[in-house]
Amino acid sequence: MGVRRISVDFLKQHPDFFLVMKVLREQGFSFPDDTLVDLEHSSFIIHGERYSYKLYERDGKIQILLCTQKGKYSYLVPFPKKHVSHVKTNHGRIKKTPVVQLGIMAAAFFLVSSSLNREVIELPHYSETTIESTTEVDEEEVLDNDEALQTENKTVSVSSSLEELSMEETPDISSVTTIISAEPVITNTNREAKRAETDELYGDYILEYSTRYGQPYALVASLLTQERSDNPNDDLRVRQNIGQLTTTAICGEKIVAPVFSNGELQGYDKIYVLPSCYDDYPIEDLDTMGHFPGFSEEEQQKIQEAIRLKEEGYQIYRRCDAFYNTENNIHISVAYLAYVGNMKQDLVKEIMSYHAGYVKVANNLSNDVILNGQLDAEDPNYVGHVLQYLTLEELKQPLEIYLTDGTNTWVESYEFQPSEVLNEETGYHL
Repeated sequence: MGVRRISVDFLKQHPDFFLVMKVLREQGFSFPDDTLVDLEHSSFIIHGERYSYKLYERDGKIQILLCTQKGKYSYLVPFPKKHVSHVKTNHGRIKKTPVVQLGIMAAAFFLVSSSLNREVIELPHYSETTIESTTEVDEEEVLDNDEALQTENKTVSVSSSLEELSMEETPDISSVTTIISAEPVITNTNREAKRAETDELYGDYILEYSTRYGQPYALVASLLTQERSDNPNDDLRVRQNIGQLTTTAICGEKIVAPVFSNGELQGYDKIYVLPSCYDDYPIEDLDTMGHFPGFSEEEQQKIQEAIRLKEEGYQIYRRCDAFYNTENNIHISVAYLAYVGNMKQDLVKEIMSYHAGYVKVANNLSNDVILNGQLDAEDPNYVGHVLQYLTLEELKQPLEIYLTDGTNTWVESYEFQPSEVLNEETGYHL
């Protein structure tokens, strides 16, 4: 089966893990939407930390042994019908994480109201065949798992108001609310005018493609405002390249961006931009140019790849057409943003990946590192610089991004919670 993310369908199919989540929630655990589960090795990961568990039956009660990867603590949890208590082992005190540290204790035990399609399910019966009867628990046996599992290390907080399960009908599209402790970093005193100009000149294209790729208009408009040059002294090509697309990041990259309509995944747009060597040749001649001797061996390989990808449904662009045509530039910029966003499944990493490249923005990188300007990038404060172009009204509203893992689709709403008090007149930090 491999490693799986939690979902309603997953829990329906695996009621034993549902039971584990139910018990651990009552012990102060929360299961965010990026929780990964490896049923084969009885393990799951929360915020980058792996836990191993095992279910036992003792004295007519279901008990769960839970151990950390480092084996620092473990405990047994009896599971009678109406009460859950814990038993401390000689490994030390049971670890309980305060709400103020994780910021996720208000979440429902599997985020039914947010990440799991807001769908409601009944507590299933566990499968007795997977529960062992034993008189002594071997903690080392539970910890014996060398499988390397990885997940994104989210440092933002997740909130949910759901307390109990019910049988009410709920929407098909899930919704996660994530609070980001971040604020705009002001570098442009003329930011309102520049943003207004972006809306006026390119608003129609931004609306079209941000809607198509499930990205909030406000984010795309702010990012393109940060990127584009409004300096008349800059070279024309610099000013035409609205999203500041680069050959290194874009040319030769197989961009796959999910397409949404009314919140539902419709398919994917696949885009491939040719290297600059092809700028002087018609795109109609692509099928015959794969072995053109005027191209280097590396250039020929990229063009041959474009020929193959065209057969797979990719939209093929010359670099000059992608970079310097207004609509194409915005189209590809937004598609690339959605591409890295679905790769990272996180707004902060999405924005920084657009600037620094998705390789540099590792999945397990703490968002605090990014938001505090500690990432090695040309502009370490890039996220804050993008946020400065949000209007005051947009700052008060969550940014809603559509994400998909290819099977499930959900909306992730990001709310900004500044760490300091906003200036009452400007709405920004001093």
